Amino acid sequence: MGHPDWVLKPLTVHPGMPPPVTDADQARRLPEPAVLSALATPTDRMPKPS
Repeated sequence: MGHPDWVLKPLTVHPGMPPPVTDADQARRLPEPAVLSALATPTDRMPKPS
């Protein structure tokens, strides 16, 4: 099924891989990395709001 030389290499993300996005302006400009960061960053590693 499909092309014989095609190999699927799934993208994986684990905690600690993407840096936490802490700047609201950056999150508005680039929402995709912000969502990945939110899903992959444990809450105890997030900076405390000032």
